[in-house]
Amino acid sequence: MSKPAASLNAAAKAAFKSASAPALASGSARPRTYTAGQASRMPKHAQPNYLLLHDIPRTVLPSDIVRALKDSGAVDASFTASSLTPPPPSLPKAPSMTRTWHLTLPSYAHANEVHNLLNAQPLFSSTSSSSSSSSFTRNLPSGPRTSGSFASDGTLILKHHAQFIDSPSSSWIADLIRRSIEERDPKERERDAATERGFTAEWVMQRGYSGRRVVIKGLPGGVKDEQVRKLGKDCGVLDGREGVKRLPPSRYSLVSTYCLTTESVSDAYRLARKLHMRWYKSIVHGEKYLMFAEVVY
Repeated sequence: MSKPAASLNAAAKAAFKSASAPALASGSARPRTYTAGQASRMPKHAQPNYLLLHDIPRTVLPSDIVRALKDSGAVDASFTASSLTPPPPSLPKAPSMTRTWHLTLPSYAHANEVHNLLNAQPLFSSTSSSSSSSSFTRNLPSGPRTSGSFASDGTLILKHHAQFIDSPSSSWIADLIRRSIEERDPKERERDAATERGFTAEWVMQRGYSGRRVVIKGLPGGVKDEQVRKLGKDCGVLDGREGVKRLPPSRYSLVSTYCLTTESVSDAYRLARKLHMRWYKSIVHGEKYLMFAEVVY
C-alpha cells in the first residue's frame, strides 16, 4: 500500500473512532469538524449527518433559519426547528454579531447537499456569492478555508458557512461548556464551581424552554438570586431554582450574568423589554449598573 493510501486509511479509521465514541465521556474524544473532502472519504457508516452553520446573525430566530433553509431549497416542507440547536445561553463569551448553530439531518447524503448549497449561497448573505465573492475565491488554494487567514500571496481565505461535525447537538453543547470552563485559571474555577455544576448540557437542552429564557448581563458581581427575582416581578418568572439561575461569568468580569425562565414566550419578551438598557442600582454602595437583556432559544 502506498504512503498516501495508508495515511488516508488511518485518517478514516481515526474519524470513525471519533464519530462512534460516547458523547464526551471521561477520556473520550472531543467533537471534530471535517471538510467535505474529509467526510466523503470516511467509511459510509461513519459519515456525519450533522452540520455547523456559521455566521448566523445573533438576532435570528429558529423560525427564521427554518424559513431560509426552505426558501433556499436545502430542506423540504416537513423540516422543523427541532433539528436546529443554538449555542448555550451566554456562550460564547467573545463579543460577536453572529453565532454558530448545530443542524441535524436525516443522512450524510442530505447533509452533503445542504453543505454544498450553503457554502455556495449563505443563508443570510445580503449579496449573491457568485457575484460578490468570486474575486476573493478565484485564486484561493485548494483545501479547507478558515476565517481570518490569508494565502501566501495575500489573498483572503474565506471561512465555510457550513461545516461537517461528527457529534450530535448534545455533545456539541457539552463541549462548548467544557471549553468555557477549561479557559479559566484554577482560582476562577474555584470561584465559579457552584455555578458551573448546574450549567450543563441537560439544563441547556431541556424541552419546552426555547424562547422562554431571558439572559440578563451587567448585574453586580455580588447580587443575590432573590434580588434578581424581583426584577422579573409580574413577568411570569417560574418559582424555585428553575426560575432564576446564575450563569458562569466572563473571565476577569466584575459583573454577573443571570438567566430567568418565564411561563411563556410572551412573558420572556415582556421581561426583556422591561430590563434591557435599564440601570440597576446596587443596594450596597448605590452604584448603577447598565443591564442588557435578551431572549434566548
